[in-house]
Amino acid sequence: MKACILLRCRPGTYRQAAKKIRQYRDVEKVFPAIGRWDVVVKVEAESLGEVAGTVSRLRSMEEVEESDTLVEAAPEGGA
Repeated sequence: MKACILLRCRPGTYRQAAKKIRQYRDVEKVFPAIGRWDVVVKVEAESLGEVAGTVSRLRSMEEVEESDTLVEAAPEGGA
């Protein structure tokens, strides 16, 4: 299961947040962004439950104010 998690951080903390997140086991990629969201996190997990656990950990970080999660939809045909 793949997901993209968008984070809005407290002012001036996005670099700290990105550095911490890089250490997470299921994180494929993390990078700062310019726009509505401050940090983009790409994850790959075995299940939706694991993605939810990662989102919970991210949301509990003191730097993070808000998040939005986009879960990859299965392609037509179910594969």
